[in-house]
Amino acid sequence: MFKYVHLMFNDKFNKPIVDFLNTHFNPQDHLFLCKHLFKEFPFPTGANVVEIQSLYQINWNELHVEKIFCHSLFDNEVIDFLYTHKDFLKKAVWIMWGGDVHSFEKNEKNLYVRHNFAGYIGNGDPDDIAKKIGKKVIPQNLKFIFPIDKKLLDNCKNSKRKSLVIQINNSCDESTLEALEWLSKFADKDVAVKTVLSYGQKQYKEQIIALGKNIFGTKFEWLDKIVSPKFYTNYLAENDILILNQNRPQGQGNIYASFYLGKKVYIRSDVANFSRMQAEGYTVYDTKAIENCTFAELIENTSSAHNSEVVTLRFDEEKIIESWEAVLSL
Repeated sequence: MFKYVHLMFNDKFNKPIVDFLNTHFNPQDHLFLCKHLFKEFPFPTGANVVEIQSLYQINWNELHVEKIFCHSLFDNEVIDFLYTHKDFLKKAVWIMWGGDVHSFEKNEKNLYVRHNFAGYIGNGDPDDIAKKIGKKVIPQNLKFIFPIDKKLLDNCKNSKRKSLVIQINNSCDESTLEALEWLSKFADKDVAVKTVLSYGQKQYKEQIIALGKNIFGTKFEWLDKIVSPKFYTNYLAENDILILNQNRPQGQGNIYASFYLGKKVYIRSDVANFSRMQAEGYTVYDTKAIENCTFAELIENTSSAHNSEVVTLRFDEEKIIESWEAVLSL
């Protein structure tokens, strides 16, 4: 008899969650109903993992569900199912990923479901979430399990380049264009400027490439394919600076990994991640300061050792287990 049913799809975040819960908790308590949506990401494995095409193919009367965990709300069928079966919505917990909070169609189904969960899990600012979904909620804290873990970070090859390496954003985003313009004054410096274009607002991909090449020439690089966690760990490790200029919380795993690796991290000060990182004890820098800063100010990093020390708890397995124990007992 499964106590907990997890609704998910094979994104890069969900296999690590399945592996973690099956390792540290009783697998017989958990049932993972997973859709195979992306061929580029591995599918979760385990005796308690069921690949489904639709939630409606499941005989829910046989499950006697105590709690349902929705790992993001990007799947419209989840919204439809919980709206149709409001008794299940009373047992459902929304694990927020970020994009599902900030981008959704505000129709009756979406708003009703988002307003009536039994619990909310997320690390965002409650006031910011309230503005987006139209309801005041206090999300419980959960230490998320990222594809990049402590073992990968400890074993990564920090192949330091001769040039200073700056990464802008962790996905294709219009705000990359603004950051490129800010950095243009340093085009004559010995720098490599790179960005990730493999997902996100891909309508800006060609515009970003054109502007980056126009400003930095061969010093501009982009990643436009899905890569393994090991590859991406090494990709982050060669950075000196990570700039997240999106106008919404993004790249949390990138941030913590960069702290652990001793990199300088810029985040927009008007985004919830900025104040939250400060509240957690990290030193972060405001992307808006880049427009008027000198090169010496850009590259100065006096917070490396401090951030690396603070972030170790984020990767502490016992702390992650404790946070999931609290969530499962909601």
